[in-house]
Amino acid sequence: QGESRRPLYIISVNIMNSLKNAAAFLFALHTTHAVEVGDEVCITGYVLDGLCITQGFFLDAQDTNSLEFPEEHTFHCLIDPPQCVESGYQVLGPKNETTGMHCLGFR
Repeated sequence: QGESRRPLYIISVNIMNSLKNAAAFLFALHTTHAVEVGDEVCITGYVLDGLCITQGFFLDAQDTNSLEFPEEHTFHCLIDPPQCVESGYQVLGPKNETTGMHCLGFR
């Protein structure tokens, strides 16, 4: 009650279905031209807050590795705890098949 929440400004992010489109975007970006200020980009990937990335687990699922299972990240954990909101957000890149962990993507 009465507490203000910061809005999330994330362009075209589909939290549940992501990695193929993110890889395609990165490939297309690499093979066409560099992104310049003012360019519109569309990125699809799992969104995690900086705190859950740094600590390696979710506040509400402490036995779940955040970079291994980002699909388990709840909206509550993402937008309600002030420490998560204040830590910023990242869209993860593709999963490394060797380690089973998603790489860090875009902030």
